Amino acid sequence: VVSEFKNRGMDFVLEAINHPTYLEDLTGLTELIKSASSFQLDWEGEDVSGTEN
Repeated sequence: VVSEFKNRGMDFVLEAINHPTYLEDLTGLTELIKSASSFQLDWEGEDVSGTEN
């Protein structure tokens, strides 16, 4: 983010203001959220020790 700001200056700031997901896309947060939301855990049927209930 810092290097992008240094390279683009006010254009970077305007991009971040005008496009709500710009910073998330730039930092990889958008992709992380997508991969996390597609990952499902099935906690039902297991207790803490990992054995079936």
